[in-house]
Amino acid sequence: MIRKRKDFELGDRGSLLCGGKQVLVKEDLPRFVEKMFMENKGCGARVIYNKLKVNYTGFSEQAILEILYYSKYYHEKYPRFTNKPKPRQLQKRNQAKYGRLT
Repeated sequence: MIRKRKDFELGDRGSLLCGGKQVLVKEDLPRFVEKMFMENKGCGARVIYNKLKVNYTGFSEQAILEILYYSKYYHEKYPRFTNKPKPRQLQKRNQAKYGRLT
């Protein structure tokens, strides 16, 4: 969406509006993302983006994803486990033990 100067206006409390939606400042976005994450008791970037875009503008789903990636509260709810075992391939010498390899 290309925004032009005539699309912007000031709201009641001095907030910047574009098309009737409040424009979020980049510094305020992490606070809004955390608030929405806690209200929904944990959710992904797409859910937060779709819920925020109803009333706000000036951010992207990728920006929300990056905020969640670096946040502590997201990783407490959805931990990453990197200690998965490496897959082992069957060797020809183990053919008698495991049967015929195809």
